[in-house]
Amino acid sequence: MASPTRWRPVSRREPCPKCGHADNCKISEGADGGLFVYCGRIAEGSIGEPNAGNQHLHMIGVEQRKSAPVQRELEQPKPGADLTALSKHHTRCLTAERLTWLSQNLGVPEASLTAIGVGFDLTLSAFTFPEWDHAGRVIGFLNRFADGSKKQATGGSRGLTIPGDWLDRQGPLYLPEGASGTAAVHALGASVVGRPNNIGGVEFLVDLLIDFPADRQIVVIADYDRKQHEDLKPRVREQHDQNCECCGACFPGRYGAISTTQKLANALDRPVAWSHPPDGFKDSREWYKHA
Repeated sequence: MASPTRWRPVSRREPCPKCGHADNCKISEGADGGLFVYCGRIAEGSIGEPNAGNQHLHMIGVEQRKSAPVQRELEQPKPGADLTALSKHHTRCLTAERLTWLSQNLGVPEASLTAIGVGFDLTLSAFTFPEWDHAGRVIGFLNRFADGSKKQATGGSRGLTIPGDWLDRQGPLYLPEGASGTAAVHALGASVVGRPNNIGGVEFLVDLLIDFPADRQIVVIADYDRKQHEDLKPRVREQHDQNCECCGACFPGRYGAISTTQKLANALDRPVAWSHPPDGFKDSREWYKHA
């Protein structure tokens, strides 16, 4: 086959013909209509040594190119597709490299991020954290960008972060705030379901836990996010007791945990406990990092 002409990166519209992914590979047309491919994932059958980017060179002839499989899984779901299908699409777009980067950035294991269904939105270049209702349907996403900023995806609702094995694990069930906090508690080996924020998700938790074994304790985990009186907004500070120990303004984590605990206990007609992470750690992720 003739030598390559000009290299171009793969994309969602033109994925790698070797591995089917939309990144970490590049392709070039051969003068005879074949393809040269530098694939960042598949080494088997490659030519020579990998390049400086650890990509492996493959040659695909004209006939082989015609029969090369198309990575249909990476196609964007059609408009109107349910969010559960979109979540599956996002997980297929989460490459090993992206997962490793996120794991290192958050300080929680890759396996626990996978357990909560983390994905990647190619259009937004954002990591996606699916949020579920009690029946196992994805009802929304929290998008996390490379700079650490977070934003709820449009068109969805807030829900729970539910690892696939939450019910299979033994011991108490912990209910922390946030997706990364949920992944951290999961990494500790505990049974865990995450709340979207300090007061949210109660209605789904009630339905999810209606038949939860009575001999297993339920513990709401509160972020330790006490605000100093002088840090409150001026209008709030003027009407606020500087000795307050628990309200939505000065201590949202504790306030939300107590509120959630009371509502769950009443609705489920069973004892429900709440607690801060041990040793004064701010949240579940800090707890995990020092465990």
